[in-house]
Amino acid sequence: MWEPVTDHHLLVVGEVVFCEVQEGNRFYAHMIHKIGYWKDGSRYWLIGNMADPPIINGWCAAKHIYGRLMEVSPVQPADDVVLSTGLFH
Repeated sequence: MWEPVTDHHLLVVGEVVFCEVQEGNRFYAHMIHKIGYWKDGSRYWLIGNMADPPIINGWCAAKHIYGRLMEVSPVQPADDVVLSTGLFH
């Protein structure tokens, strides 16, 4: 489940956010790995994969972070789903 981000000051390292990665207009769910500040005092968030060690994929400004992950639920395929490989029924 996702929740809109209305106060970016509440975001912390380790959270997973739905964001637009700079530059390139790419949208992803990524983990926040570092919070930094530009010379003008505005914040940025370094975001990336959940690998060990972490892989930084880019940065986001507040206007590019749209939501944060609040809950993960297991997904179970329906009984009548047949994948194209034919391995699952």
